[in-house]
Amino acid sequence: MLSQLLSMQKGTGRNIFVAATYAATLMLGLILGQNYVDQQNNNPGVSLVPIGLSDNSYKIQQVLDLLSNSYVDSLDLDSLQNGAINHIISHLDPYSSYLLPNEN
Repeated sequence: MLSQLLSMQKGTGRNIFVAATYAATLMLGLILGQNYVDQQNNNPGVSLVPIGLSDNSYKIQQVLDLLSNSYVDSLDLDSLQNGAINHIISHLDPYSSYLLPNEN
């Protein structure tokens, strides 16, 4: 009886190891695949795995990337992002607002 219990525990540990290996391989494939697609499309800065998002979802990021790379003066990208978010939310309703982390 004890030997059966030990063999079941040994099998469970092996199953967990195999599942973790498969999960790590899948995650590595997603990361490497996304990096390959970004390099082929020259779209750096796009989210890691854009599942279910259209090309329109990246417009703001593309504008920020263009400004950070090509604008003549230095920019505070965090401030620009916060301003864009506030502008988008202001068009929803009078009760929605974006709180910065230090305003919580």
